Amino acid sequence: MTITVRSAAGNVLKTLDLQYPGTWFEQVPAAQQLGLALNGDESITYSVTSGSAIVYGVRTDDVTQDPSIQFAEPR
Repeated sequence: MTITVRSAAGNVLKTLDLQYPGTWFEQVPAAQQLGLALNGDESITYSVTSGSAIVYGVRTDDVTQDPSIQFAEPR
């Protein structure tokens, strides 16, 4: 899997190659996985080069504490 982080202007901020064994599960904050502090206006692209993966993100509303989940869209 290759992860690419881009700024709002489209500049590549970081590229990261990761490999996971089959049936692996990992749930960590994006900044921890990427080793990069995020401002909130970046885009993150996950490219699965072999095998398959379910990529999702969860955020919590700071006021209501209501969580929401967003699954990555295949392209």
